[in-house]
Amino acid sequence: MAGLNGKIGRLARWPAARRALALEAAAELTRASLHLRLIPFRRIAARLQTPVAEGGQPQDSRIPARIGSSVTLAARNLPWRPKCLAQAMAARRMLARRGIACSVVFGVQGAPEGVRAHAWVTVEGDVIVGGGGLDGFQTIAALGENAAGSSSA
Repeated sequence: MAGLNGKIGRLARWPAARRALALEAAAELTRASLHLRLIPFRRIAARLQTPVAEGGQPQDSRIPARIGSSVTLAARNLPWRPKCLAQAMAARRMLARRGIACSVVFGVQGAPEGVRAHAWVTVEGDVIVGGGGLDGFQTIAALGENAAGSSSA
């Protein structure tokens, strides 16, 4: 319980905008984790491919990176460990809410133990969630607005 109290205390000292983004990320990770357990993947994939209505006003170029770091931080601090797909789904919803186009990219990597799969999110070609250790992953699908510009790591 002391660990939880420390985390809550640190969160309370953050600036309001950062705190709100972290709480939104935690809520979206919870939602995504539940969806992955309850909804067939074909329906999830269809939702990931639905276009985002892009906002008409200029966006702060730092927002995608802030969303990515908030999702990553929240995933590390939840009582369960949301996997890469839940993190990608959460980031995509947060970006969509702000009218920022993105792609959810799926990749595979051959390993001595077998094939590994991974999901990550890109905005204008930059990986914002799931970018750690992408060496050797081959892109097999990219769902979303800038899918053509998604890089295979």
